[in-house]
Amino acid sequence: MRPVLANLGFVLQITGILTLVSAGIGILYGENQAVIALLVTSVAFMVCGFGFNSLCERKELGYKSSCALIVLAFIMLGIIGAIPYLYLGVFGSDADGFTDSVFESVSGYTTTGLTMIKNVETLTKSMIFYRGFTQFIGGIGIVFLLILFFYPSKALTSFGKAVGYKDITGHMRKTFLFILGIYVLYFAIFSGAFILLGHQDPLNLVSIVFSALSTGGFIPINNMSQIITSFPGNLIISLAMIMGAAGFWINYKIITRKFREVFFSEIPILILILVASTAFIQLAFNFGIFQSFFHVVSASTTTGFSYMNFSGMNEFLRLFFAGLMFVGGTSFSTAGGFKIMRLVVIIKSIPWILKRNLKASHQPFRIFRREFADIEMFSIFLLAILMIAAVLFAAMIFSFYGFGFVDSTFETVSAITTTGLSVGITNISLLPGLKWILIVLMIIGRVEIIPFLIVFSRSREVDARQKGYGRRIKPAKQGNNNLS
Repeated sequence: MRPVLANLGFVLQITGILTLVSAGIGILYGENQAVIALLVTSVAFMVCGFGFNSLCERKELGYKSSCALIVLAFIMLGIIGAIPYLYLGVFGSDADGFTDSVFESVSGYTTTGLTMIKNVETLTKSMIFYRGFTQFIGGIGIVFLLILFFYPSKALTSFGKAVGYKDITGHMRKTFLFILGIYVLYFAIFSGAFILLGHQDPLNLVSIVFSALSTGGFIPINNMSQIITSFPGNLIISLAMIMGAAGFWINYKIITRKFREVFFSEIPILILILVASTAFIQLAFNFGIFQSFFHVVSASTTTGFSYMNFSGMNEFLRLFFAGLMFVGGTSFSTAGGFKIMRLVVIIKSIPWILKRNLKASHQPFRIFRREFADIEMFSIFLLAILMIAAVLFAAMIFSFYGFGFVDSTFETVSAITTTGLSVGITNISLLPGLKWILIVLMIIGRVEIIPFLIVFSRSREVDARQKGYGRRIKPAKQGNNNLS
Protein backbone atom coordinates (compact mmCIF):
# COMPACT_ATOMS: atom_id res chain seq x y z
CA MET A 1 0.00 0.00 0.00
CA ARG A 2 2.89 2.36 0.70
CA PRO A 3 4.07 2.40 -2.96
CA VAL A 4 0.48 3.14 -4.05
CA LEU A 5 0.25 6.12 -1.70
CA ALA A 6 3.65 7.39 -2.84
CA ASN A 7 2.52 7.40 -6.47
CA LEU A 8 -0.82 8.89 -5.42
CA GLY A 9 1.17 11.74 -3.93
CA PHE A 10 2.52 12.63 -7.35
CA VAL A 11 -1.01 12.60 -8.81
CA LEU A 12 -2.19 15.06 -6.16
CA GLN A 13 0.85 17.29 -6.56
CA ILE A 14 0.37 17.53 -10.33
CA THR A 15 -3.33 18.28 -9.86
CA GLY A 16 -2.45 21.02 -7.38
CA ILE A 17 -0.15 22.63 -9.92
CA LEU A 18 -2.78 22.41 -12.66
CA THR A 19 -5.39 23.97 -10.34
CA LEU A 20 -3.27 27.13 -10.32
CA VAL A 21 -4.40 27.71 -13.91
CA SER A 22 -7.96 28.25 -12.67
CA ALA A 23 -6.66 30.55 -9.93
CA GLY A 24 -4.83 32.55 -12.61
CA ILE A 25 -8.13 33.01 -14.47
CA GLY A 26 -9.64 34.35 -11.25
CA ILE A 27 -6.81 36.85 -10.84
CA LEU A 28 -7.32 37.97 -14.45
CA TYR A 29 -11.00 38.70 -13.77
CA GLY A 30 -10.47 40.13 -10.27
CA GLU A 31 -12.49 37.39 -8.53
CA ASN A 32 -10.78 37.54 -5.15
CA GLN A 33 -12.92 35.03 -3.23
CA ALA A 34 -12.73 32.49 -6.03
CA VAL A 35 -8.96 32.96 -6.23
CA ILE A 36 -8.63 32.24 -2.51
CA ALA A 37 -10.83 29.13 -2.84
CA LEU A 38 -8.79 27.82 -5.76
CA LEU A 39 -5.47 28.60 -4.08
CA VAL A 40 -6.61 26.76 -0.95
CA THR A 41 -7.56 23.81 -3.15
CA SER A 42 -4.20 23.89 -4.91
CA VAL A 43 -2.34 23.98 -1.59
CA ALA A 44 -4.48 21.13 -0.23
CA PHE A 45 -3.64 18.99 -3.26
CA MET A 46 0.07 19.72 -2.98
CA VAL A 47 0.31 19.31 0.80
CA CYS A 48 -1.52 15.95 0.72
CA GLY A 49 0.56 14.91 -2.24
CA PHE A 50 3.82 15.89 -0.57
CA GLY A 51 2.81 14.03 2.57
CA PHE A 52 2.03 10.80 0.72
CA ASN A 53 5.11 11.08 -1.45
CA SER A 54 7.57 11.81 1.35
CA LEU A 55 6.27 9.40 3.96
CA CYS A 56 5.69 6.42 1.70
CA GLU A 57 8.00 4.25 -0.33
CA ARG A 58 7.91 4.67 -4.09
CA LYS A 59 8.25 1.45 -6.07
CA GLU A 60 7.11 0.07 -9.39
CA LEU A 61 3.47 -1.03 -9.33
CA GLY A 62 1.93 -4.17 -10.74
CA TYR A 63 -1.56 -4.44 -12.19
CA LYS A 64 -3.47 -4.67 -8.90
CA SER A 65 -1.46 -1.84 -7.35
CA SER A 66 -2.04 0.30 -10.45
CA CYS A 67 -5.78 -0.35 -10.17
CA ALA A 68 -5.63 0.75 -6.53
CA LEU A 69 -3.77 3.90 -7.54
CA ILE A 70 -6.40 4.88 -10.11
CA VAL A 71 -9.35 4.20 -7.77
CA LEU A 72 -7.77 6.15 -4.90
CA ALA A 73 -6.78 8.96 -7.26
CA PHE A 74 -10.35 9.60 -8.37
CA ILE A 75 -11.64 9.37 -4.79
CA MET A 76 -9.07 11.91 -3.58
CA LEU A 77 -9.60 14.16 -6.60
CA GLY A 78 -13.32 14.18 -5.89
CA ILE A 79 -12.94 15.03 -2.19
CA ILE A 80 -10.19 17.66 -2.40
CA GLY A 81 -11.65 19.06 -5.62
CA ALA A 82 -14.85 19.86 -3.71
CA ILE A 83 -13.08 22.58 -1.65
CA PRO A 84 -13.90 25.52 -4.00
CA TYR A 85 -17.61 24.70 -3.92
CA LEU A 86 -17.53 24.45 -0.11
CA TYR A 87 -15.45 27.59 0.40
CA LEU A 88 -17.67 29.70 -1.86
CA GLY A 89 -20.85 28.21 -0.38
CA VAL A 90 -22.19 27.14 -3.78
CA PHE A 91 -24.30 24.45 -2.08
CA GLY A 92 -24.07 25.59 1.52
CA SER A 93 -21.68 24.53 4.27
CA ASP A 94 -23.69 21.78 5.99
CA ALA A 95 -23.53 18.01 5.41
CA ASP A 96 -25.79 18.26 2.35
CA GLY A 97 -23.54 20.98 0.97
CA PHE A 98 -20.53 18.69 1.38
CA THR A 99 -22.32 15.88 -0.47
CA ASP A 100 -23.31 18.20 -3.32
CA SER A 101 -19.79 19.64 -3.55
CA VAL A 102 -18.22 16.17 -3.73
CA PHE A 103 -20.85 15.15 -6.28
CA GLU A 104 -20.00 18.12 -8.52
CA SER A 105 -16.27 17.49 -8.16
CA VAL A 106 -16.51 13.75 -8.87
CA SER A 107 -18.79 14.43 -11.83
CA GLY A 108 -16.11 16.70 -13.30
CA TYR A 109 -13.06 14.51 -12.71
CA THR A 110 -14.85 11.38 -13.95
CA THR A 111 -16.00 13.32 -17.07
CA THR A 112 -19.65 12.56 -16.28
CA GLY A 113 -21.31 15.97 -16.40
CA LEU A 114 -24.24 15.36 -14.04
CA THR A 115 -24.65 18.51 -12.01
CA MET A 116 -26.37 19.88 -8.94
CA ILE A 117 -26.01 23.48 -10.18
CA LYS A 118 -29.27 24.77 -11.64
CA ASN A 119 -27.95 28.14 -12.78
CA VAL A 120 -24.32 27.76 -13.82
CA GLU A 121 -24.06 31.43 -14.80
CA THR A 122 -24.18 32.41 -11.13
CA LEU A 123 -20.65 31.01 -10.80
CA THR A 124 -17.62 33.18 -11.34
CA LYS A 125 -15.66 32.93 -14.58
CA SER A 126 -12.79 31.12 -12.86
CA MET A 127 -15.14 28.55 -11.30
CA ILE A 128 -16.81 27.90 -14.66
CA PHE A 129 -13.33 27.33 -16.09
CA TYR A 130 -12.43 25.14 -13.11
CA ARG A 131 -15.46 22.89 -13.70
CA GLY A 132 -14.52 22.44 -17.34
CA PHE A 133 -10.82 21.95 -16.60
CA THR A 134 -11.52 19.14 -14.12
CA GLN A 135 -12.89 17.14 -17.06
CA PHE A 136 -9.62 17.55 -18.95
CA ILE A 137 -7.59 16.61 -15.87
CA GLY A 138 -9.68 13.51 -15.18
CA GLY A 139 -10.12 12.46 -18.78
CA ILE A 140 -6.72 13.05 -20.33
CA GLY A 141 -4.33 15.21 -18.41
CA ILE A 142 -3.50 13.74 -15.02
CA VAL A 143 -2.90 10.15 -16.11
CA PHE A 144 -0.68 11.17 -19.01
CA LEU A 145 1.33 13.68 -17.00
CA LEU A 146 1.88 11.11 -14.28
CA ILE A 147 3.15 8.59 -16.81
CA LEU A 148 5.27 11.04 -18.78
CA PHE A 149 7.22 12.51 -15.90
CA PHE A 150 6.99 10.28 -12.85
CA TYR A 151 6.11 6.70 -13.66
CA PRO A 152 8.96 4.15 -14.06
CA SER A 153 9.31 2.93 -17.64
CA LYS A 154 9.34 -0.76 -16.67
CA ALA A 155 5.94 -0.47 -15.00
CA LEU A 156 4.16 1.39 -17.79
CA THR A 157 2.63 -1.74 -19.30
CA SER A 158 0.84 -2.69 -16.06
CA PHE A 159 -0.23 0.89 -15.45
CA GLY A 160 -1.45 1.32 -19.02
CA LYS A 161 -3.52 -1.85 -18.69
CA ALA A 162 -5.04 -0.58 -15.44
CA VAL A 163 -6.16 2.73 -16.95
CA GLY A 164 -7.27 1.16 -20.23
CA TYR A 165 -4.54 2.45 -22.52
CA LYS A 166 -2.33 0.37 -24.78
CA ASP A 167 0.97 0.94 -26.54
CA ILE A 168 0.47 2.11 -30.12
CA THR A 169 3.94 3.31 -31.07
CA GLY A 170 6.22 0.60 -29.64
CA HIS A 171 7.22 2.86 -26.75
CA MET A 172 4.64 3.62 -24.06
CA ARG A 173 6.00 7.05 -23.09
CA LYS A 174 6.19 8.08 -26.74
CA THR A 175 2.60 6.90 -27.12
CA PHE A 176 1.31 9.21 -24.40
CA LEU A 177 3.31 12.19 -25.69
CA PHE A 178 1.84 11.68 -29.13
CA ILE A 179 -1.69 11.40 -27.73
CA LEU A 180 -1.31 14.65 -25.80
CA GLY A 181 -0.11 16.32 -28.97
CA ILE A 182 -3.14 15.05 -30.88
CA TYR A 183 -5.59 16.47 -28.35
CA VAL A 184 -3.78 19.82 -28.22
CA LEU A 185 -4.10 19.95 -32.01
CA TYR A 186 -7.80 19.07 -31.86
CA PHE A 187 -8.36 21.69 -29.18
CA ALA A 188 -6.75 24.34 -31.39
CA ILE A 189 -8.74 23.27 -34.48
CA PHE A 190 -12.16 23.21 -32.83
CA SER A 191 -11.54 26.40 -30.82
CA GLY A 192 -10.38 28.13 -33.99
CA ALA A 193 -13.52 27.00 -35.81
CA PHE A 194 -15.76 28.58 -33.16
CA ILE A 195 -13.71 31.78 -33.20
CA LEU A 196 -14.20 31.99 -36.98
CA LEU A 197 -17.95 31.60 -36.40
CA GLY A 198 -17.87 34.74 -34.26
CA HIS A 199 -18.02 33.35 -30.70
CA GLN A 200 -16.33 35.97 -28.54
CA ASP A 201 -16.28 34.61 -24.97
CA PRO A 202 -12.95 32.74 -24.71
CA LEU A 203 -13.66 31.02 -21.38
CA ASN A 204 -17.00 29.62 -22.49
CA LEU A 205 -15.39 28.52 -25.72
CA VAL A 206 -12.59 26.72 -23.87
CA SER A 207 -15.04 25.02 -21.51
CA ILE A 208 -17.23 23.77 -24.36
CA VAL A 209 -14.27 22.35 -26.30
CA PHE A 210 -12.84 20.79 -23.11
CA SER A 211 -16.19 19.10 -22.48
CA ALA A 212 -16.59 17.85 -26.04
CA LEU A 213 -13.09 16.39 -26.46
CA SER A 214 -13.03 14.84 -22.99
CA THR A 215 -16.64 13.63 -23.50
CA GLY A 216 -17.43 15.39 -20.24
CA GLY A 217 -20.74 17.22 -20.52
CA PHE A 218 -20.34 20.24 -18.23
CA ILE A 219 -21.66 23.35 -19.96
CA PRO A 220 -20.52 26.90 -19.13
CA ILE A 221 -23.88 28.57 -19.83
CA ASN A 222 -27.48 27.78 -18.96
CA ASN A 223 -28.74 27.68 -22.54
CA MET A 224 -26.46 26.16 -25.17
CA SER A 225 -29.18 26.13 -27.82
CA GLN A 226 -27.70 29.21 -29.51
CA ILE A 227 -24.52 27.22 -30.19
CA ILE A 228 -25.60 23.63 -30.62
CA THR A 229 -28.90 24.00 -32.48
CA SER A 230 -27.59 26.04 -35.39
CA PHE A 231 -25.42 24.96 -38.29
CA PRO A 232 -22.42 24.65 -38.42
CA GLY A 233 -21.93 24.94 -34.63
CA ASN A 234 -23.88 21.74 -33.96
CA LEU A 235 -21.80 19.89 -36.55
CA ILE A 236 -18.51 21.15 -35.07
CA ILE A 237 -19.45 20.06 -31.54
CA SER A 238 -20.72 16.71 -32.83
CA LEU A 239 -17.42 16.14 -34.62
CA ALA A 240 -15.47 17.08 -31.49
CA MET A 241 -17.51 14.58 -29.45
CA ILE A 242 -16.92 11.86 -32.05
CA MET A 243 -13.17 12.49 -32.10
CA GLY A 244 -13.11 12.30 -28.30
CA ALA A 245 -14.93 8.96 -28.36
CA ALA A 246 -13.11 7.59 -31.40
CA GLY A 247 -10.18 6.30 -29.41
CA PHE A 248 -6.54 7.32 -29.09
CA TRP A 249 -5.41 4.51 -31.39
CA ILE A 250 -7.80 5.58 -34.14
CA ASN A 251 -6.83 9.25 -33.80
CA TYR A 252 -3.20 8.19 -34.00
CA LYS A 253 -3.90 6.35 -37.27
CA ILE A 254 -5.79 9.35 -38.66
CA ILE A 255 -3.00 11.80 -37.82
CA THR A 256 -0.35 9.48 -39.26
CA ARG A 257 -2.54 9.08 -42.39
CA LYS A 258 -2.97 5.34 -42.07
CA PHE A 259 -6.59 5.60 -43.13
CA ARG A 260 -6.92 2.03 -44.34
CA GLU A 261 -6.36 0.68 -40.84
CA VAL A 262 -9.16 2.90 -39.53
CA PHE A 263 -11.64 0.87 -41.60
CA PHE A 264 -10.57 -2.28 -39.74
CA SER A 265 -11.41 -0.75 -36.36
CA GLU A 266 -14.48 0.14 -34.33
CA ILE A 267 -15.01 3.42 -36.22
CA PRO A 268 -17.20 1.96 -39.02
CA ILE A 269 -19.42 0.37 -36.37
CA LEU A 270 -19.61 3.64 -34.41
CA ILE A 271 -20.62 5.49 -37.58
CA LEU A 272 -23.19 2.79 -38.38
CA ILE A 273 -24.67 3.13 -34.88
CA LEU A 274 -24.87 6.92 -35.22
CA VAL A 275 -26.46 6.87 -38.67
CA ALA A 276 -28.91 4.03 -37.97
CA SER A 277 -29.96 5.46 -34.59
CA THR A 278 -30.45 8.93 -36.05
CA ALA A 279 -32.62 7.56 -38.86
CA PHE A 280 -34.66 5.44 -36.43
CA ILE A 281 -35.37 8.34 -34.04
CA GLN A 282 -36.18 10.73 -36.87
CA LEU A 283 -38.59 8.34 -38.57
CA ALA A 284 -40.18 6.70 -35.52
CA PHE A 285 -40.52 9.76 -33.28
CA ASN A 286 -40.61 12.62 -35.79
CA PHE A 287 -37.58 14.51 -34.45
CA GLY A 288 -35.55 16.76 -36.75
CA ILE A 289 -32.49 15.18 -38.34
CA PHE A 290 -29.96 17.53 -36.73
CA GLN A 291 -31.68 17.26 -33.35
CA SER A 292 -31.70 13.47 -33.59
CA PHE A 293 -28.08 13.24 -34.79
CA PHE A 294 -26.76 15.59 -32.10
CA HIS A 295 -28.38 13.71 -29.22
CA VAL A 296 -27.46 10.30 -30.63
CA VAL A 297 -23.83 11.47 -30.82
CA SER A 298 -24.03 12.92 -27.31
CA ALA A 299 -25.37 9.65 -25.88
CA SER A 300 -23.14 7.29 -27.87
CA THR A 301 -19.98 9.23 -27.07
CA THR A 302 -21.13 9.53 -23.42
CA THR A 303 -20.64 13.31 -23.54
CA GLY A 304 -24.02 14.36 -22.20
CA PHE A 305 -24.74 17.60 -24.07
CA SER A 306 -28.48 18.08 -24.49
CA TYR A 307 -31.19 20.61 -25.23
CA MET A 308 -34.12 18.16 -25.16
CA ASN A 309 -36.36 17.22 -22.24
CA PHE A 310 -35.67 13.53 -21.70
CA SER A 311 -38.25 13.25 -18.91
CA GLY A 312 -41.03 14.02 -21.41
CA MET A 313 -39.94 11.37 -23.90
CA ASN A 314 -41.63 8.10 -24.70
CA GLU A 315 -40.42 5.36 -22.32
CA PHE A 316 -39.13 3.25 -25.18
CA LEU A 317 -37.09 6.20 -26.50
CA ARG A 318 -35.60 6.77 -23.04
CA LEU A 319 -34.57 3.12 -22.90
CA PHE A 320 -33.16 3.43 -26.42
CA PHE A 321 -30.96 6.34 -25.34
CA ALA A 322 -29.98 4.39 -22.23
CA GLY A 323 -28.86 1.60 -24.53
CA LEU A 324 -26.74 4.01 -26.57
CA MET A 325 -25.12 5.27 -23.38
CA PHE A 326 -24.49 1.74 -22.15
CA VAL A 327 -22.70 0.72 -25.35
CA GLY A 328 -20.64 3.91 -25.31
CA GLY A 329 -17.71 4.80 -27.56
CA THR A 330 -14.67 2.94 -28.77
CA SER A 331 -12.00 1.33 -26.62
CA PHE A 332 -8.87 3.26 -25.66
CA SER A 333 -10.76 6.58 -25.58
CA THR A 334 -12.14 9.16 -23.15
CA ALA A 335 -15.67 7.81 -23.71
CA GLY A 336 -17.36 5.70 -21.07
CA GLY A 337 -19.76 2.81 -21.43
CA PHE A 338 -19.25 -0.85 -22.17
CA LYS A 339 -17.39 0.01 -25.41
CA ILE A 340 -18.12 -1.07 -28.98
CA MET A 341 -15.21 -3.49 -29.16
CA ARG A 342 -16.58 -5.55 -26.27
CA LEU A 343 -20.10 -5.57 -27.68
CA VAL A 344 -18.80 -6.88 -31.01
CA VAL A 345 -16.73 -9.52 -29.22
CA ILE A 346 -19.83 -10.80 -27.40
CA ILE A 347 -21.95 -10.89 -30.55
CA LYS A 348 -19.27 -12.51 -32.71
CA SER A 349 -18.13 -14.96 -30.04
CA ILE A 350 -21.51 -16.67 -29.67
CA PRO A 351 -21.31 -18.60 -33.01
CA TRP A 352 -17.58 -19.16 -32.37
CA ILE A 353 -18.33 -20.75 -28.98
CA LEU A 354 -21.06 -22.94 -30.48
CA LYS A 355 -18.76 -24.06 -33.29
CA ARG A 356 -15.96 -24.75 -30.85
CA ASN A 357 -18.19 -26.96 -28.71
CA LEU A 358 -20.05 -28.74 -31.51
CA LYS A 359 -17.07 -29.38 -33.79
CA ALA A 360 -14.32 -29.46 -31.18
CA SER A 361 -12.67 -26.61 -33.10
CA HIS A 362 -9.54 -25.05 -31.65
CA GLN A 363 -9.43 -22.11 -34.04
CA PRO A 364 -8.56 -18.90 -32.12
CA PHE A 365 -11.08 -16.08 -31.88
CA ARG A 366 -10.03 -13.06 -33.94
CA ILE A 367 -11.71 -9.74 -34.55
CA PHE A 368 -10.42 -6.39 -35.80
CA ARG A 369 -7.15 -8.15 -36.72
CA ARG A 370 -6.63 -9.07 -33.08
CA GLU A 371 -6.66 -12.45 -31.40
CA PHE A 372 -8.47 -12.75 -28.07
CA ALA A 373 -7.43 -15.22 -25.40
CA ASP A 374 -10.11 -17.15 -23.50
CA ILE A 375 -9.45 -15.15 -20.32
CA GLU A 376 -10.00 -11.88 -22.20
CA MET A 377 -13.34 -13.09 -23.53
CA PHE A 378 -14.36 -14.32 -20.10
CA SER A 379 -13.50 -10.89 -18.65
CA ILE A 380 -15.65 -9.17 -21.28
CA PHE A 381 -18.67 -11.37 -20.51
CA LEU A 382 -18.09 -10.85 -16.79
CA LEU A 383 -17.89 -7.08 -17.23
CA ALA A 384 -21.21 -7.06 -19.12
CA ILE A 385 -22.90 -9.05 -16.34
CA LEU A 386 -21.44 -6.88 -13.58
CA MET A 387 -22.38 -3.59 -15.29
CA ILE A 388 -25.95 -4.72 -15.93
CA ALA A 389 -26.24 -6.00 -12.36
CA ALA A 390 -24.92 -2.71 -10.94
CA VAL A 391 -27.36 -0.68 -13.05
CA LEU A 392 -30.38 -2.81 -12.14
CA PHE A 393 -29.50 -2.93 -8.44
CA ALA A 394 -29.05 0.84 -8.26
CA ALA A 395 -32.23 1.40 -10.30
CA MET A 396 -34.19 -0.78 -7.87
CA ILE A 397 -32.98 1.35 -4.96
CA PHE A 398 -34.07 4.54 -6.75
CA SER A 399 -37.43 2.91 -7.56
CA PHE A 400 -37.90 2.12 -3.89
CA TYR A 401 -37.83 5.88 -3.23
CA GLY A 402 -40.64 6.59 -5.69
CA PHE A 403 -38.88 7.08 -9.03
CA GLY A 404 -40.10 5.17 -12.05
CA PHE A 405 -37.99 2.14 -12.97
CA VAL A 406 -37.34 3.38 -16.52
CA ASP A 407 -36.26 6.79 -15.24
CA SER A 408 -34.14 5.17 -12.53
CA THR A 409 -32.47 2.92 -15.09
CA PHE A 410 -31.77 5.89 -17.36
CA GLU A 411 -30.17 7.88 -14.53
CA THR A 412 -28.01 5.03 -13.20
CA VAL A 413 -26.87 4.09 -16.72
CA SER A 414 -25.94 7.74 -17.27
CA ALA A 415 -23.85 7.71 -14.07
CA ILE A 416 -22.02 4.41 -14.58
CA THR A 417 -21.25 5.26 -18.22
CA THR A 418 -20.08 8.76 -17.19
CA THR A 419 -22.49 10.36 -19.66
CA GLY A 420 -24.39 13.03 -17.75
CA LEU A 421 -27.77 12.96 -19.48
CA SER A 422 -30.62 13.16 -17.00
CA VAL A 423 -34.38 12.75 -16.81
CA GLY A 424 -34.45 15.19 -13.90
CA ILE A 425 -33.74 12.82 -11.00
CA THR A 426 -30.33 14.36 -10.37
CA ASN A 427 -31.00 17.66 -8.63
CA ILE A 428 -30.27 19.49 -5.40
CA SER A 429 -33.34 18.02 -3.63
CA LEU A 430 -32.34 14.38 -4.22
CA LEU A 431 -31.78 12.40 -1.02
CA PRO A 432 -28.10 12.43 0.07
CA GLY A 433 -27.94 8.62 0.09
CA LEU A 434 -29.05 8.46 -3.53
CA LYS A 435 -26.49 11.12 -4.45
CA TRP A 436 -23.74 8.96 -2.93
CA ILE A 437 -24.94 5.99 -4.97
CA LEU A 438 -24.52 8.10 -8.11
CA ILE A 439 -21.08 9.22 -6.90
CA VAL A 440 -19.96 5.61 -6.48
CA LEU A 441 -21.38 4.71 -9.91
CA MET A 442 -19.50 7.59 -11.54
CA ILE A 443 -16.20 6.47 -10.01
CA ILE A 444 -16.84 2.84 -10.94
CA GLY A 445 -17.71 3.91 -14.47
CA ARG A 446 -14.51 5.94 -14.82
CA VAL A 447 -12.12 3.26 -13.52
CA GLU A 448 -14.32 0.36 -14.76
CA ILE A 449 -15.89 -2.18 -12.48
CA ILE A 450 -13.39 -5.06 -12.75
CA PRO A 451 -10.33 -2.95 -11.77
CA PHE A 452 -12.51 -1.51 -9.00
CA LEU A 453 -13.28 -5.00 -7.67
CA ILE A 454 -9.66 -6.11 -8.08
CA VAL A 455 -8.64 -3.43 -5.60
CA PHE A 456 -10.84 -5.03 -2.94
CA SER A 457 -9.99 -8.62 -3.80
CA ARG A 458 -8.08 -10.61 -1.18
CA SER A 459 -5.69 -12.20 -3.68
CA ARG A 460 -2.12 -11.00 -3.52
CA GLU A 461 -0.25 -9.62 -6.45
CA VAL A 462 2.61 -11.92 -7.38
CA ASP A 463 5.73 -10.57 -9.03
CA ALA A 464 6.11 -11.81 -12.60
CA ARG A 465 9.51 -13.31 -11.83
CA GLN A 466 8.00 -15.37 -9.01
CA LYS A 467 5.45 -16.79 -11.45
CA GLY A 468 8.15 -17.71 -13.92
CA TYR A 469 7.14 -15.16 -16.54
CA GLY A 470 10.51 -13.50 -16.34
CA ARG A 471 12.43 -16.63 -17.34
CA ARG A 472 13.52 -17.02 -20.89
CA ILE A 473 11.89 -19.99 -22.63
CA LYS A 474 14.36 -22.16 -24.43
CA PRO A 475 13.53 -22.86 -28.07
CA ALA A 476 12.39 -26.36 -28.94
CA LYS A 477 14.86 -28.71 -30.46
CA GLN A 478 14.40 -29.53 -34.12
CA GLY A 479 11.89 -32.28 -34.60
CA ASN A 480 10.31 -31.75 -31.16
CA ASN A 481 6.99 -29.91 -30.95
CA ASN A 482 7.17 -29.38 -27.16
CA LEU A 483 8.67 -26.29 -25.63
CA SER A 484 11.25 -26.99 -22.96
